Amino acid sequence: MVGKLLIGSVFLPLLLILSISGFILVKSIVANQSDIVPQEEQNYTLSAYMGNPNDWTTYQNQNLGYTIKHPQAWKVQTNARRSLNTIDSYEASLGPKVKLTITVNKFILIPKSAKILQLGSNQFHLLEDKGNYKSAVLEKDQLYYQVELEQDGFFENSKQFRNAFNIFLLKFQLTGQQNSSSPNPTPKS
Repeated sequence: MVGKLLIGSVFLPLLLILSISGFILVKSIVANQSDIVPQEEQNYTLSAYMGNPNDWTTYQNQNLGYTIKHPQAWKVQTNARRSLNTIDSYEASLGPKVKLTITVNKFILIPKSAKILQLGSNQFHLLEDKGNYKSAVLEKDQLYYQVELEQDGFFENSKQFRNAFNIFLLKFQLTGQQNSSSPNPTPKS
């Protein structure tokens, strides 16, 4: 009986120490769990590949008197959107992940509640401000220049998306050189 008591007196403290160590280990893992993201839940962002805005490609539309800058690797398409109200459109995209669209319209109804964004010398009216879509319009000489940015997991968070949209708005410039007899718009390097 003394042998069983001796084994119990050694075994019980050992069991208690192991239990406390296990509790501390589990507690530290749970506390740091926010740092551990399962592989399938990681959000891989491509927005780092936009590059320096000062090195972006400049698209110039001499007919309607505007320029816009966007990353060089983006695929471009002109006049993808056509309607009775739409005079011209220009799209630059990186696959289905992100798309920048400039649409020149004869008319756009701007809500009185639209937030005004003063960026550089341009005053835009914010039409849409959603997590995956932003749209603003600038009115000049009875034309409405609409800048839209759509994304599907391209930007890491809403702040990064909003900042990118503001950079595109800053990179949109009216040249004041509208020329209806000019040849097709040309991209500039």
